Amino acid sequence: MLKKLFSICLCVLVAVLSLSPQATYAGNLVTNAKIIRLASSSNGSSDDFFIEVEGGSGPCANGTIIFPRSLSPSDGFFNRMFAIALTAYTTQSVNVRAFTPAGTGCGTASFIEISE
Repeated sequence: MLKKLFSICLCVLVAVLSLSPQATYAGNLVTNAKIIRLASSSNGSSDDFFIEVEGGSGPCANGTIIFPRSLSPSDGFFNRMFAIALTAYTTQSVNVRAFTPAGTGCGTASFIEISE
């Protein structure tokens, strides 16, 4: 009986976590999206920048992705990510891919790529 109860609880937990928008994931946050908004800080005083994407696929598709400076290996790397995001926003003819190795969701991006 205890084994059956544990099995039920585990199934419920897996279902709840898989439906949660704050679920944990490492890897691609979004692929083949367009940037529709870009800002130098996610809240006006944080040391990061964010993009809002439209379309694409992945757990952060049609949502906001934050790039914290603390996840960048250097200031130059962080500045290049912002420049790539700005390029994608201004051209609107490229697809965006954002990635996180941190595995904690849309607030931990540390890589951005654009492609045709």
